Amino acid sequence: MSKTILYKKKIIKELYFAHNLSCSDIGSRIHTSIPLVTRMLNELIEEGVIVETGYAPSTGGRRPLTSLRSTGRGSAASSARRTPTP
Repeated sequence: MSKTILYKKKIIKELYFAHNLSCSDIGSRIHTSIPLVTRMLNELIEEGVIVETGYAPSTGGRRPLTSLRSTGRGSAASSARRTPTP
């Protein structure tokens, strides 16, 4: 499996469980550089797997420009499903 696919799966998984994240948040969570995350996000947006939802929440300072969420489409999203708790 290529590194590109692995990074995309990691990004989709993070968005699936956290719902809305900024590019910076995703980079921190998967321990990857911002330029690489940006490239992967642009590809996922073009593929229709994720969508931009506007401004991300902020705890202070300047707000991140975009918040992203998974559309639920794509093989990585289906493999990252939550297990219901009893």
